[in-house]
Amino acid sequence: MMEVLAGHSSDMDVPFGSSRLTPLMLACMNGCVPMVECLLQQGASLDTVNSVGNTCLHLAAANNQVSVVLKVVVSEHNKGLFVSAS
Repeated sequence: MMEVLAGHSSDMDVPFGSSRLTPLMLACMNGCVPMVECLLQQGASLDTVNSVGNTCLHLAAANNQVSVVLKVVVSEHNKGLFVSAS
């Protein structure tokens, strides 16, 4: 699956279904770190929201996917996602 995604230039942020989940959201919810990495490398957005306003980070945390949460937090793709409290 990852090879197929890497070989095509398609929009990684197209949500589907009534819950409006993206492929990145599904990978985060299910704890699939290699797929999360692949989707981020292909340009998937970290700030897309589903039908109730949750991002992939929210969904990973809600599903106790600690390794995915850490991957998203330290990802070079999260520029501007987090605001400093200082």
